[in-house]
Amino acid sequence: MSHYSLLALSLLAQGTATDLGDGLLTVLPMDEFVPPVSDASSDLSLARIVEEVLDTLPTVDDFQPQFSQSNQVAQLSLDRPANLLPVMPQPATSAAAVEWRPVSGKQLYQQRLAALKEGKIYTRLSVNSFADRWTKAIEQPTHQQWQWLLELEAKAIASGQGKNRLNVLVGDSLSVWFPHDQLPPGKLWLNQSVSGEATRHILQRLHFFNSTQPDRIFVLAGINDLRQGVSNQVIIQNWRTMVETLRHKHPNSEIILQSLLPTRLEAIGNQRIRYLNGHLAAIAHQEGATYLDLYSQFTDDQGNLDRNLTTDGIHLSRQGYSIWQQALHEYENPQLLDRGYHAIEIEGAIRG
Repeated sequence: MSHYSLLALSLLAQGTATDLGDGLLTVLPMDEFVPPVSDASSDLSLARIVEEVLDTLPTVDDFQPQFSQSNQVAQLSLDRPANLLPVMPQPATSAAAVEWRPVSGKQLYQQRLAALKEGKIYTRLSVNSFADRWTKAIEQPTHQQWQWLLELEAKAIASGQGKNRLNVLVGDSLSVWFPHDQLPPGKLWLNQSVSGEATRHILQRLHFFNSTQPDRIFVLAGINDLRQGVSNQVIIQNWRTMVETLRHKHPNSEIILQSLLPTRLEAIGNQRIRYLNGHLAAIAHQEGATYLDLYSQFTDDQGNLDRNLTTDGIHLSRQGYSIWQQALHEYENPQLLDRGYHAIEIEGAIRG
């Protein structure tokens, strides 16, 4: 059966709740799979095409996560209701299994695109799915193509969600590379993140998933603003606008503002990050959102990002993602919450 015949299998034909355990989605129009023009010989240059999307291009870093083979992924045994989605298989912990997954932007893009062409969503598949499509990926996707992919995935989820519960990740490269086999089970997950984007870029694409019905929206944004010299005032205002926009479009969704993580980069001071996190916590309090304090879980004795949790001083190692995974699991399962990830004294945080 061809890719496009599989796409014609609509899971909502009966109008009942769907079991998306195999990642299968409802039908999408064929013309949805025509990517944005990336040929330099086109009438419009690539630069002009991208400029139509954003006033200024973010610096998109083709980050390749360097997962240490010695870092073991936290294995959690969680009791979950069985009336929704089946629990995904536990990820293998062998060195070969850890390596057999996309490790570059072009590989991840091709894997996610291949899943869509088969009528599936990559977050419901094994990490090595469609390896024959992505292992030989050559062309680096443009920023516009990444945004197109996110919009297409959001449309697919909106069409095939049914009565299944949904969580959304919104952010930059830190969220892009969250290993989807470590996401809490029992729900659909939609990853709406693009490497290199600052808060102003994320604001411009929040409408991509307007038609979805998330239970929770997890936001982690702002580190690229610091790298690009954006002022505190602009970052804080963009965060507030982000929450207001999401609240307006998703009134029944819980919005979780995740704190900025510490870094090991001299150019990005952790004192400034703590100051901004205090304001982020205040915004969450004022706007009826939730503040999830990840920062304190990633610091060493000097207040910097623990060297064991990072590959380059800012991006996370596999061990780093295990810490984040634990935070999400405990947040999704309050009975496990014993470390106070989302508890913070707002006034003290603002003082930094």
